[in-house]
Amino acid sequence: MHAAAAPAVAPLPACIRTPAKPLSRRRCPAVTSRAWITAQCKGFVETAEKGLAMNRRRLLGFAGLTAAAMVLAACTGTTAPTSDGDSLPTGNGISEELIAAAKAEGTLTLYHGTTEEPTREWVKGFTEEYGINVVQLRDSSNPLYSRWTQEENAGQHIADLVILSDLPNMLEASENKLWMDYTPAEFAKYPDVSKREGAFMPLYSLYQTLTYNTDQMTKEEVAFIQSAGVKGLSDPRFKNRISIGNPHNALQILAFFDVLAEQYGWDWLEAVAANKPRVVDSSNPQVQSLVQGEEALALAIPSSVAAGQWAQGAPLEFQYPDRTTGVTWMMGISAGAPHPAAARLFMEWATSAKANSAFALLGQGEPTYQGAEDARTFLKESWYEAPRKVWDDWGVDKEFLDGGKDFLAQWDKVFGYSG
Repeated sequence: MHAAAAPAVAPLPACIRTPAKPLSRRRCPAVTSRAWITAQCKGFVETAEKGLAMNRRRLLGFAGLTAAAMVLAACTGTTAPTSDGDSLPTGNGISEELIAAAKAEGTLTLYHGTTEEPTREWVKGFTEEYGINVVQLRDSSNPLYSRWTQEENAGQHIADLVILSDLPNMLEASENKLWMDYTPAEFAKYPDVSKREGAFMPLYSLYQTLTYNTDQMTKEEVAFIQSAGVKGLSDPRFKNRISIGNPHNALQILAFFDVLAEQYGWDWLEAVAANKPRVVDSSNPQVQSLVQGEEALALAIPSSVAAGQWAQGAPLEFQYPDRTTGVTWMMGISAGAPHPAAARLFMEWATSAKANSAFALLGQGEPTYQGAEDARTFLKESWYEAPRKVWDDWGVDKEFLDGGKDFLAQWDKVFGYSG
């Protein structure tokens, strides 16, 4: 199945199409021209949102993507936080005052790395309850973080809320004061490792897996993998039939390979590399290739991504190594949020028990709200076994973080990866 073509987006002025430097009103008056925005915005929000979410690389490259997002910001009014939301408390639950201020803003922009369709379905609940539109832009966690921080540092405040999976990035953003000082009412109901007061909150958790397509394997091969587990990937019968995640693109993938190297050794990784695995930059295209039969096995697919495809009827099963890595999706409000009241309201709604359980189920992740029901049906499948050991604090492990560059250099050499 080929990716759908990105929708056409209204033509942009030359100074937007090919910016040499961060855009400014002085360099590109068209960006802030009310007449130009009025002429171009009709239909732009929907097409830009779909196009950016579907396939960024098929648009204008990073510079063009940022420019398109800027025009999207202009169309949705996301230029600078000027609403009454700025004067609201920094964590007072959902009040009539907050709802009124949020509705006056009428929209917000959510940057997220979570799977697109479950996230889209989840935010519908917010829009239906409060009548506030949510514009979504999705990318892998590390590229998304880079993009957001570059925009913020350039004074281009587009995102209201940001959902990322790498704790070091969340903490770095805290150090750089990129999060709004806001703590939702249900803060105490969430685990300490993935939350920070006045900064960000956890949404749901997942674990790294080996996922395989049973339709692309013989019964004997399935039985072999079920018995041998992740170690079985070194077997020559799987040559040219494996995909692996790219540790350069997400710290969670780097942490997973670090755990694998510790458990099974670099000799084992070299044996896996001898099977010529395909390196894939993001888990979503990786699992799509697996479902379509382009590979039979995929290493470093999050349990939530694999389970989401399984729930839709894909012939997938997954398992964990003896020790795996835990990952939590976390969300914070951007300090420069152009819709601060709507962002605060969304944070309160998202961290309620009901919304947290709903998102976890839609995303096939483990809810993080204390005492929330875990209704994922794959937990009862005969092939499924829960993780035995989990490394969930890798994001604050100094030895791991400091050694990342050296680890990647060795990984590149083993897998013949050059970017």
